[in-house]
Amino acid sequence: MREVDNRRGEAATLDTMAEVYGNTGQPQRALELYEQALPISKEIGDRAREATILHNMATLYQNAGQLQKALAGYEQALPIRREIGDRAGEVTTLNNMAEVYQSMGQPQRALELHEQALPIRREIGDRAGEATTLHNTAWIYSDMGQSQQALALYEEALLIMREIRDLAGEATILNGLASLYENLQRYDEAAHSFEASIHLAR
Repeated sequence: MREVDNRRGEAATLDTMAEVYGNTGQPQRALELYEQALPISKEIGDRAREATILHNMATLYQNAGQLQKALAGYEQALPIRREIGDRAGEVTTLNNMAEVYQSMGQPQRALELHEQALPIRREIGDRAGEATTLHNTAWIYSDMGQSQQALALYEEALLIMREIRDLAGEATILNGLASLYENLQRYDEAAHSFEASIHLAR
């Protein structure tokens, strides 16, 4: 038992150090430390830490533009998070996978992942996350030229951001709405949304 506790502590220390290096612009060192922590977590059966390490490594790869490596990491983390019932972790991984697919020019796959994430956000009561997922979905529909679907989702997201008084989130959604109105040549509404966004950002 003591040996397992020692190994658990070792993995936790490596994990924390990796996070610090990742947050201070040293992703390569962070990856090296995660690669040391990962087999220890597997060895002692710490599934939650294993999933977190895989997810965090994938995020570093995503930030570095290594999208295939990022996707491989997220795809390993996701079933573990589902297995242990980590709903918040699951939805974060789904969101990041959607971002990767969008960057890879696969918007339909990104949409499918956002659609999986949305009911989980609602289930766990993550209102800000729900609004963000709606916003991200709207942005993809807008990019695909499906303006009416995008508009409905932006408006739903905006209502939530106002309800929870998230001014920064509201400003971001108003920006998206303004761009959509501009594409639709609804210039008065575009100007109104841009002005409202600027006002909130001050």
